[in-house]
Amino acid sequence: MDSHINKTQWLKITAVTLFILALMFAVLGYLSHSNASVGQENEVERPLYQGWKFNQSLPAGQLITRDHLVPFATLQANPQMLSSPEMAIGKRLTRSVTQETLLTKNLLAEVHPIMGELPANYRAIAIRANEVMTVGGYLQPGDRVDIMLLLKPNKESGLHTTARRIASHVLVLAVGEQITNTKGTHREANAKSVVLSIHESIAPLILLADSAGELRLAAVGNQERMLTESTIASPVEPTVTTFSATHISDSTLSKHTADPLHSHYTVDLKRFQSPSSKPSPTKAVKTARYREPASYIEIIQGSERSMVKTKNEWSKQ
Repeated sequence: MDSHINKTQWLKITAVTLFILALMFAVLGYLSHSNASVGQENEVERPLYQGWKFNQSLPAGQLITRDHLVPFATLQANPQMLSSPEMAIGKRLTRSVTQETLLTKNLLAEVHPIMGELPANYRAIAIRANEVMTVGGYLQPGDRVDIMLLLKPNKESGLHTTARRIASHVLVLAVGEQITNTKGTHREANAKSVVLSIHESIAPLILLADSAGELRLAAVGNQERMLTESTIASPVEPTVTTFSATHISDSTLSKHTADPLHSHYTVDLKRFQSPSSKPSPTKAVKTARYREPASYIEIIQGSERSMVKTKNEWSKQ
């Protein structure tokens, strides 16, 4: 009887032990499965960072274009990495790079306030300015202007006062201390210089005009700018006005007509003077030679008379 009870107790103990072990294995399995799922979720939730790298080797000073860059994704964040190629396009490299080099901020050279605004084949030229030159002080960087030349009567230009337009739709880069990439719309009435973007073919012409006469800037309105920039306009004939109603025909730079950037320029390649204002030839003034007074004596010999010149000794005394 006792042995039967002992067997029954052992069976119960064994069953309870197996149940406890099974429960423990179940709990451990559940915990391991939950940890694995959490780890997988963490791996899925890790963000991917968008970056750009160079697809070829480039030297220092190279101008970056869209063709030089390719996108890539990475799990590692880099504070120097650029997420958009637009932040680098148009800028130059501070050092040479190889293929697969990451595009970072420290590779980009700082943009010069004026040089970065110049298109190819253009030059920045500064001219003297005052309140009248800057359209009453309201001229702003980024505006477009026509350059007018006033020639007053002088020995070179003649007797007529002449005014003409020598360039059109010229970009203003700076007015005094204001430049194109700075914010500010305050009136610059005391500006001493205006920096203009001039095509290299007419840059010497602007300097010659500045020294030959008086330059004046005429601002181009926004409506005309929108109309001109939306269509490729052909060069217009320069406006020439003389107070003597003398007709002066100007020539244009035909080689720039195909380029929309250059099509706004109209240039007079002739000399800054009217054809009718040629200097009149001066007549040589004859100066009388000084002659000393002479003395003559009349000699009468019969019917014959003769004049004899004598030395004027008394006039020298």
